[in-house]
Amino acid sequence: MEFKNLLEIKSIEPSGEFTGYLAVFGNVDSDNDLIVKGAFKVSLASRRLIPILWQHIIVEPIGVWIELKEDDYGLLAKGKLAIDTETGMRAYALLKLLMEAGKTFDASGVFALSIGYKAIQKTTIRGVRNLLEIKLFEGSFVTFSANTDCNVTDVKATPEIETPTAANAAETKMLNFKETLAAHELR
Repeated sequence: MEFKNLLEIKSIEPSGEFTGYLAVFGNVDSDNDLIVKGAFKVSLASRRLIPILWQHIIVEPIGVWIELKEDDYGLLAKGKLAIDTETGMRAYALLKLLMEAGKTFDASGVFALSIGYKAIQKTTIRGVRNLLEIKLFEGSFVTFSANTDCNVTDVKATPEIETPTAANAAETKMLNFKETLAAHELR
């Protein structure tokens, strides 16, 4: 399986739904790969459910891609994060933080997506591998993107939802540990 870091998110909702581009056509990435328009046609025709993973870890699904289609720019995707899971909520919180930081700093290529795929048809032209047909397996949130043109661009303003902070999570874990220890000591 190969991986590509290609995502541009357009919006994210408190439901965990977001839209963006999983891949951009005609853009040479840091691996010298270029995805050609139409490369996902066969994969999309299969109508297979594609998971959203955390850092390509196959045992860390954090959601699913609920809509995938090619347009002139790339592979337009709508995903739904499992915000009722710790990692899904972390991904959601990081997207919100990235949008804030992006107002002040250049956040290009930071916390983007990478696709897990197999190149079915490809050609190499002047050292650039042109991917003509791709079998898509998954799309992952990753810390850094190989393609700095594909990154989070917008998170819609949404009503605040109660999200556990790292401090709250640590405090809860500490309480659970203390309760467990106290119960053990009583025995």
